[in-house]
Amino acid sequence: MLDTAKRKTMLRQMILIRAFEEKLEELYQRKAMFGSTHSYRGQEAIAVGVCSALQATDLIASYHRGTGHLIAKGADLYTLLCECMGRADGYSKGRGGKMHMGDMGFGFIGNTGTVGGTVPTATGAALAAAGGPAVRVVAVAEHGVSRAKNAGAAAATGRLLLFMDADSRMSPGLLARVAARAAAGERVASIRIIADGRDPIDRAFFWVMENGKRLVRTRANMFWCEAALFRELGGFDETLHHAEDLDLLVRAKRAGVRVGHVRDEWIATSPRRLHRGPLRLGMFTMLGRWVLGHVGIGRRWPYSGGGGEAP
Repeated sequence: MLDTAKRKTMLRQMILIRAFEEKLEELYQRKAMFGSTHSYRGQEAIAVGVCSALQATDLIASYHRGTGHLIAKGADLYTLLCECMGRADGYSKGRGGKMHMGDMGFGFIGNTGTVGGTVPTATGAALAAAGGPAVRVVAVAEHGVSRAKNAGAAAATGRLLLFMDADSRMSPGLLARVAARAAAGERVASIRIIADGRDPIDRAFFWVMENGKRLVRTRANMFWCEAALFRELGGFDETLHHAEDLDLLVRAKRAGVRVGHVRDEWIATSPRRLHRGPLRLGMFTMLGRWVLGHVGIGRRWPYSGGGGEAP
């Protein structure tokens, strides 16, 4: 049972939420607030009831009628009002408005105008809190693809590592396939690469490259690896700007480790480099760079992935 003091506190919060929503409606009618109010009036008891049972460290996510949740979780009213008014002192510097703000300082992951849009975000936060999969951004002081990959591997806490380009996506079953192969005793394997798009020339180019690597028995490009094996091999050679993956897989073979290849799943990567120059000259440039890298030429030349080297 709730004691009298707690019930009074909860009632005050509900009244506060109602008053705030009514003020927003007033400002909207005076055209001092743009967009829509998406009022939370009539639902105050839900936000207050749920949030009163939470700890300060607990996280919540909301939707387009999120101001009641924000207030109940502990938002600063001035900062909240500034965001609704499009002012720089708001939670999103006035750029998100009523439906797009958040502050992890009091456990509010964020809200969105898309109904159900924060379900994946909340799910990810729950998995991370439970020790499940989590996303972490790692920055490095000096530029370099190999250096950035090594930094990411050092920050990773899992038993398996999967390396893929920033402009790529994996097939839905890839992670399950990697886990199964690792459980069967495999320690490292390259992964089939396809073009991310429907252009027949792009798709044919990657098909030729994939089968060419198979014919010459080369394992390169994106791959997965046991974290322990990666550390044993010393990670990527940070002096290399190209073919650093091939170099690591060659070192694995020399260490007596069998390097496999995942054919039944894939990583789709952007073919943008193939489109550079007239008549798709970028295709021949890319092919030439890969061939030279395979024989050990040009691996320390400046990175050609598009733009400057990213940290």
